[in-house]
Amino acid sequence: MKQKIIGLFICILFLATAVPAVESKDFTNQPPVFGTPNPSNNSTNNTLKLSWSIPINDPEGDAFSWTIQCSNRQTISGTGALNGTKSLALSGLAYLVTYTVWVNATDPTGSDLYTRKWYTFTTKANLPPVFGTPSTANCSTNTPMSFHWSIPINDSEGDAFSWAIQCSNRQTISGSGAFNGTKSLELSGLTNSTTYKVWVNATDPTGSGFYTRKWYTFTTEASPPPYKPIIDGPASGKTGVSYNYNFVTSDPQGDDVYYRIEWGDGSPVTEWYGPYHSGQLIIVTHTFLKTGTFIIQCQAKDIYGALSDWGTLEVTMPVSINQPFHQFMERLFQRFPHAFPILRQLLGY
Repeated sequence: MKQKIIGLFICILFLATAVPAVESKDFTNQPPVFGTPNPSNNSTNNTLKLSWSIPINDPEGDAFSWTIQCSNRQTISGTGALNGTKSLALSGLAYLVTYTVWVNATDPTGSDLYTRKWYTFTTKANLPPVFGTPSTANCSTNTPMSFHWSIPINDSEGDAFSWAIQCSNRQTISGSGAFNGTKSLELSGLTNSTTYKVWVNATDPTGSGFYTRKWYTFTTEASPPPYKPIIDGPASGKTGVSYNYNFVTSDPQGDDVYYRIEWGDGSPVTEWYGPYHSGQLIIVTHTFLKTGTFIIQCQAKDIYGALSDWGTLEVTMPVSINQPFHQFMERLFQRFPHAFPILRQLLGY
């Protein structure tokens, strides 16, 4: 009997040493955990409309409730949710503002523990409208008297904007609620050889209220000069006698014109006569006091100062004779009109 008891004890001892002891485990429930949000925490240059999202997972796979709330008062929540990404659609955000997003996830089916965190993101700065290259280009020259001055205006955010174009000749145009595209000002009645300035303004009232202002210049083409004047009048005569000479020219643009005359006999060049209408004949009287051959020259200019070439006429003034001899020769030539042709030519009869 004693031997059986000892054997049973030895068997129990063997089994106790052969089976390893079971370690105790901690079965404490864990709250949901958050992954990396999108956009990331402290991110910048975000759009004004986006979907803010974050992965939420429960380590035990328990269903949980969750809430996402933005400082612009938009929010979303859910219950009985399982592991996955949760999102909040955001819209109507303002430019260059830092927003805070609060996230809460609670594990009611487990320990009722929760996780709460907050994150931030900043929206992008609004940019004012930008200008492209105008037509005609800035500082251009030789532009016509009438044309369309235009410039591309674009807002990078696509906001509607107001705009204005004004020329220094006081012509202007403007618009509001406009979208990206080319804006134009029709110019007319410009003057030759004149530099004009064009101011452009575009304001973004639906965004930040920022604006862009610039100015540009262009210079109109030079006025084409009048045509070379035509001179008509006596090609020969006597010294001391007044003669009328005709002068006329026209201007390609029909501008009024001025004339100045060089008589070629040593007298000074005249002051500018005029203005006269294009094509209008003028008559100027002159007395040659010297004998010889002279070149009458005439130049014209338009009201913008464009100078013509010189028109010319050659005239000859014979030797002056005293009055008694002059009277004698005049009676002689009247009595014999066909006599003495060479003498007649020399004396200017």
